Amino acid sequence: MLAYADGDSLAFDSLYARHEKAMLRFVRRMLGLRLAGEADEVFRAIWQRIVDERDEFAAQEGLDWRFWAFKFAHGLVRERLRLSGREADFHAHDEDEDEDADGRKAAMQFSRGLLRDGASPAAEDEELSDEELAFWNAAGRRLLACLEVLPEDQRAAFLLYQEEGFTVEALAGALGVEEESVRNRLRKARGHLRECLERYLSVLGEAQPDEGDAELDDAQLDRVLDFAPDLGAVPAWSLGEALREKAHEALNAGGLDEPLPGEEPGSGRRSRRWIYGGVAAALVLSVAGWLLLRQPVHVVRVEASLAA
Repeated sequence: MLAYADGDSLAFDSLYARHEKAMLRFVRRMLGLRLAGEADEVFRAIWQRIVDERDEFAAQEGLDWRFWAFKFAHGLVRERLRLSGREADFHAHDEDEDEDADGRKAAMQFSRGLLRDGASPAAEDEELSDEELAFWNAAGRRLLACLEVLPEDQRAAFLLYQEEGFTVEALAGALGVEEESVRNRLRKARGHLRECLERYLSVLGEAQPDEGDAELDDAQLDRVLDFAPDLGAVPAWSLGEALREKAHEALNAGGLDEPLPGEEPGSGRRSRRWIYGGVAAALVLSVAGWLLLRQPVHVVRVEASLAA
């Protein structure tokens, strides 16, 4: 990001390619199914904000880019949710009979209590059977449905902590709350998701867990998230191309010459316009110097002519 803020347009291309999937996934999971059609618009607005605020990032030494960018993302998503009046007015266990038939069939064939009692799914490099794969795909879909009914603040804390690896301290800064509030949100979010998945398993034919039974841990939640159907979602190529073009145009427009708040005029970071302006000034000075050097010679010749 610092290279892009300093005028390297190709640096933005690398930055975008590295983070586009994670950013889109966060936006889609925050907006949910009901606002899925607005995900691309919010995604575009986030990256435009990143481009517009590049000097702000460059001025804050040691600032983590992901923290800075996802803070923008959370703010814009939250504003969109507020404007839409989004409410989780559906039940997380409302099932589509055709869509989840494979999950029910797999659950009936699968060992009881797989997601409870400390049991873990198969390792990532272990090949899954058809029944196992169907089961985890169903569990991944269900977890997304469970996320839908979480309050916005709990959903954001869970996704940023569980998927993006933010610490509690970083989350407190990004969300603008105390660390204890972040812990409370994470605790409530995990509790709701565990309950939601346990109830889902019972709907699929699992036995109701006994009171005091072990709960899902973070590793198991991560594993279920690995099977969520939107894990590999990528922005449309045309959207990425438009964002890259806008980012390049922002540098060509000379926006980097504008001083930061509190700085003296002309103290902005170097950009192409600075370079072009410097070259032009050097040419003007060269021509002026050449003319000044020729003037005395011209005067001497005139004086010599009069003397003759």
